[in-house]
Amino acid sequence: MVNANFKPYIFQFCLASLVFVLYKWIFVTSSSQRHSCPIVQPNSDPFFTKQESLFTTRCFNKNSLNWTQFAKRVLRTPEVWKDVKKAKKQNNGVDKFVPDFKRLLPKIFETSQRDVIRIIELGSFKGHSTVEMAKECQELAKESEKKCQIVAVDTWLASPEHYESEGKEISHLYKTFLSHIKHEGLTNVVFPFRLSPSAAAHVFHCFHINADLVFVDGNHEYDTVIDELHMYYPLLRPRGLFMGHGFHIKNWPGTVHAVEEFSQKMNRPYEVVENTWSMFKDDDPESYFWDRH
Repeated sequence: MVNANFKPYIFQFCLASLVFVLYKWIFVTSSSQRHSCPIVQPNSDPFFTKQESLFTTRCFNKNSLNWTQFAKRVLRTPEVWKDVKKAKKQNNGVDKFVPDFKRLLPKIFETSQRDVIRIIELGSFKGHSTVEMAKECQELAKESEKKCQIVAVDTWLASPEHYESEGKEISHLYKTFLSHIKHEGLTNVVFPFRLSPSAAAHVFHCFHINADLVFVDGNHEYDTVIDELHMYYPLLRPRGLFMGHGFHIKNWPGTVHAVEEFSQKMNRPYEVVENTWSMFKDDDPESYFWDRH
């Protein structure tokens, strides 16, 4: 028979044991059950996970280079212009973007915090758009005491439509481009980079080469355009400008769908003038893929 003096202690002990069991069941067991279930994170969206897997090949050279070193040792600019003969530029290529370019470029100058305006052009063909951008940039640079640099990224192997239309001028595109640039006296402004946009992006990210403006006018297929948007948007400095040609639902639906999706997912508005789209970056600083991995 239990002593009456111990009954209160027995009751308290039983109550404490019950509380402990309930605590373990509610918090510990349920917690382990919760963690055993898959948790859907916002960044599990394929659009954003794609940004984290842009490149699989590591940087071959991790040495940081300033622009002068990059131009000389990577782009090899001094060697490019040797033995190039001047030739009058043929008036073909993109030209409808020029009015909108003239309207938006001053905004880039207004927000620039450095003495150089750097433009990366994806797809230069014969150089018509390259020359127009260079001239407009130089005109504004005179007023603000800045310099202009245009990195022309292209393989100069043309696009499918040029071969399908049996174009005869595509066999010497690179030579034609260089001759036109030299004819216009822009060899100190234009820096040819003979790589595909995706391969060039790998190099830019490795060496931390950023841009004030990126103009996209290469392949107009959806997969290519969306990849280029992913690769080059981080390279833009805060409030930098994305522009591109080929915003035409009938002729280039891939470009339209890619720009619309990128705008929606990144919450960045865009506008279209004729066939040219434009989009300003937010205040996020430039970032480089290899710094995040």
